[in-house]
This record gives sequence, structure tokens and C-alpha cells, in this order.
Amino acid sequence: MTEATPFSFLHCADLHLDSPFRGLGETAPTIAKALERASFSALERITALALEHEVDFVVFAGDVYDGTDRSLTAQLRFRDALARLSAAGIESFIAHGNHDPLPSWHRDLELPVGAHRFAGAPLERFVVQRRGRTVAQLHGYSYPQREVRESVVPHFPKRPGPPFAIGVLHANVGGQSGHGGYAPCSVDDLVATGFDYWALGHVHRRQLLYEGGPWVVYPGFTQGRSVRELGAGGCYVVEVDEAGRARPVFAPTDAVRWHRAKITLEPGEPLETLLDRALAEREATRGDERPTILRLEVTGRTDLDGRLRRPEPRRELLEALRDGEEERPDFVWIEGLEVATAPALDLEARRRQEDFAGEVLRRVDELRRHPEAAAELRRRLEARPEARLIRDHLDSLPDDDLVSLLDEVEAATADRLEL
Repeated sequence: MTEATPFSFLHCADLHLDSPFRGLGETAPTIAKALERASFSALERITALALEHEVDFVVFAGDVYDGTDRSLTAQLRFRDALARLSAAGIESFIAHGNHDPLPSWHRDLELPVGAHRFAGAPLERFVVQRRGRTVAQLHGYSYPQREVRESVVPHFPKRPGPPFAIGVLHANVGGQSGHGGYAPCSVDDLVATGFDYWALGHVHRRQLLYEGGPWVVYPGFTQGRSVRELGAGGCYVVEVDEAGRARPVFAPTDAVRWHRAKITLEPGEPLETLLDRALAEREATRGDERPTILRLEVTGRTDLDGRLRRPEPRRELLEALRDGEEERPDFVWIEGLEVATAPALDLEARRRQEDFAGEVLRRVDELRRHPEAAAELRRRLEARPEARLIRDHLDSLPDDDLVSLLDEVEAATADRLEL
């Protein structure tokens, strides 16, 4: 068996360049500015990683931009990054996703030499050559419009054979919740094609859906944009050896990291205890390698429940926790305080009482204990005539977040009915 030429590439997706951040401008302009620059900083780190590892090419698997109305700044930054790669002999291969479909590309900004864009239909194939030998073939698809509701996997060839075959696709593999069902397909569909590596985009969660033969990989977001995108954002640097074995290694690219922490209060503990624990969480988070936006969740049965649910005490607590952070390069900015506490009372006993509040508490508890709680809650909500007003929000809400709303209903019932 003839040995192949080893090579390497970088796989990233969902850069969402120039993604807007709202809500921090007036209260924390310095933090807001750091977030505004973050997606561009991630692009710079992608470029630096490609140069540092001397990869042969970079794959952008969709949603380079956040929307069809992207800024000129975003377009120029991306073009300049591609030009830097090209100047170092590194090619780029770009697929367009639902946020940046092909028709939205501004034709007055041409791609530099060495940067290639996949077409929509028909499917497009590129090859990468090194030292006179073809080392890899890339088959990819770009969205011809914002919504692609049918699987496009049938358009990819079966078992393309040597050299190393990479499929580039922006899709929802496995019907993952919280993401639009665009270009839907299954892991089995991708494996059956015989490709060696599937470079996926669209789902903002880093996942190795299939490992070894082939690799089916979501790199996740390159820069978190909200508290829904927690932890490290980045890309995969993939080395392929002489035998055609791939080894993907994750590399972080995010400039600002999002984090959540939970504080549990017990009955009788004062507000000072909450403040101390919140400060401890802030400092523990600061040990991370990047500036952080932190969301705190307060839980537990506590005498502070009613007080924490009022805007003014929460605002004062946040001011104390944010003091001095805006001036620090390693800031930990507490952007919000979620109150998921409950009054310090015996809810089990209260559920047994035969009155309106007891009935509400029993219904909430019954639904929470349902074996398919999320599906049952969605079914009941969708049966309501007002469901059309919140349908988009419901579709995007992960199951765990939806079920957690039941705890808030329980707490609100206990608080507002003065149980």
C-alpha cells in the first residue's frame, strides 16, 4: 500500500462576525466594547493558529457572518484574514449557511487567491495538492437561500475514495434541539457516504459525533455570544498521517468567555452570606485564562426570596459585585442575577391543602414529574391559542430550560399568593 502525503487543516464554523451584543452599552461601555471586538478577535486567533501550525488549508463550515446585512467592517476583516492565509500558502474553503446564504454575499469584494467558496447546486469539489500530489478532496455545499429544509447528503458522492475525503456541511445532524432543522440528516447518513471527515457547522456545541472512521465533527462556536453559549469556543486543528488517520485537537479561539454559577441559600442565611458566596464565585471564575461574563443563579428555600425578586435589591447587589471590574483586563462581569429561590416553607404540606394555591402547586409538581416533561409541557402550551405569540421562542428553548420554568411558576405561586 502506497503511503499518502501527510497534511493538516483547521476546521471552524459559526464565527458570526460582527454579531450584535445588546444591553451592556449604557451600564458598562468598556465591557460592551470588548464583546463587540470578540468575534473579530476570534477570527484573528483562527488565523494565528493556522499560521502557527502551518496547516495546509482552513475549512469554514458556514455562518461566517451573523446575518445577510453584514457590515463592511466584517467583510473586510474576513477578506484580510483570508489574504494573510493565502500569503502563507494556506488555502481556505468556505461554505455558506443559513445566516449567510450565497445570494447575500457582496460580489464587490472578491475573495483573494487561494480562497474558495462552495456552490449551492450542484455540489462543488476542490482538491488540495502538495508537492505535486493530491492530498485531500473537499466536497461542500453552500445554502442557496436562508432555509434549506431537505437533506443534502444525497447530493454528496458515495465513497469518493482516495485521497482523504472531507465533506463540508452546515446542518442539523440528529435533530438537535435549540437549533433550526436545516439540511437535516443523521450520523448514519454521513457515515454511509464513506467520507473520511465531516466538517460540520450550525450546532453551537462542540461535539465529536463519530470518531475514528470517519470523523463527524462539530467544532461549535468560535466566540460565545450569550449565556446560552458557555465555556470555551474554538476550532479543531486536524493532522492526517501517512496512513490517512486523522487526529482532531481542539484549540480555543474565544476572546471573552461566558460562564454560569449557582449559589444555594438555606433558610435563615442573611444577604451578607449571598454576597460573600457571589464574590467567591467571581474570584474562582477569574482563574480562567480569559475575561469572563458571568451569570449567577440563586436557588434554595430562603427568607430572602421575596426581597431578591424585587428589582432594587437585585440592582444594589449587582452594583456591589461589579465594582472595579470594568477597569480590569481580566474582568469578571456579572451580567445578571437569576432568582430561582423559593420561600422558606413546607411546600409538600402546602400542596396537600384543598384550595386554589394547593391545586396550582399539585399541577406544577405533576407536570415536573412527567416522564416526558418537556414534550408534555410543549404539547400543553401549543394547545393554547396564545401559543402563536411565543412559538419562535418555544422552538429555540432547550428542553432543560423549558422544564426549569416550572420551578419559577412554583416559586411565583408561593410568593404572590403569600403562602
